[in-house]
Amino acid sequence: MHVEITVYDIKGRLVTTLASGQVTAGNHKVSWDGKDSEGHRVAPGIYLCRLATPERTVSRKMALMR
Repeated sequence: MHVEITVYDIKGRLVTTLASGQVTAGNHKVSWDGKDSEGHRVAPGIYLCRLATPERTVSRKMALMR
């Protein structure tokens, strides 16, 4: 199944893509180091994590604290 996990800032701008590609069924773990797609540290605040598959899309708020 194709999966894409992305992080957006509160204004809806793409910060980084954590995963994109085919994965097997089962449990998987992804972590975010608080950096954008260019490797720069982002500011503390509220971000949105979006998990998208062909069947559904789920978004969750998360807080980045330093």
